[in-house]
Amino acid sequence: LTIENATSLTLLASGTYANNGTLSFASAGNLTDLIATGGDVTISGGGTLALGNNSNNRIYGSGGADRLVNAGGTIRGSGQIGVGLLGLVNQGTIKADQAAALTINPSAAGVTNTSHLRAEAGATLRLSNGTFTNTTGVIAALGTGSVVEFNAATITNGTLTSDAGAALRHTGSSTFNDITLSFPEFTIFFLPLLGEQCETCFNRYTQVYGEIWLWNTKNAKLHFF
Repeated sequence: LTIENATSLTLLASGTYANNGTLSFASAGNLTDLIATGGDVTISGGGTLALGNNSNNRIYGSGGADRLVNAGGTIRGSGQIGVGLLGLVNQGTIKADQAAALTINPSAAGVTNTSHLRAEAGATLRLSNGTFTNTTGVIAALGTGSVVEFNAATITNGTLTSDAGAALRHTGSSTFNDITLSFPEFTIFFLPLLGEQCETCFNRYTQVYGEIWLWNTKNAKLHFF
């Protein structure tokens, strides 16, 4: 099944959706949308939502109270999840793996991740403007050139990790609560853009291995509690 360029597919909370195949997003530059509406929309099964290499592939809700529950499947590719209009429960894998970034920007309902959020294959995953409850979850940058960016995000619980040659990058004021930092042979980089304010708070963290660096530090602040 394919959501063609410049079209949309709406899933109702009253429906039942078992995906054991692939639902593809085929934006060629126009907005191409999957819309969840009516409350919690659950997609079960081990299938894939495949967002092609275009930032105009989108998954969002009709209102801030809507949530998408990814119950064991994979969401991968490029584009936008949330758009400030959708909460997200991830019990499977969400990964950026294309040249264009994948951005998760939730509504006030936030993100609950009990599995994997990651960037791989040199791609960028952006976690922006929301709360990310990462209980038992892992946020990871895997493979050379892969990056997970945090911008105005609050990350609570779980593990943040990366491979050598990958990075976790901080681009705007964020807070990290009760997390485990695990970086075998690697460094976590916080990189505010030159001339921009960048403030990071670590509340009750465990560092397994690795280093924390500030880079381009003219306006950067790093707090440990």
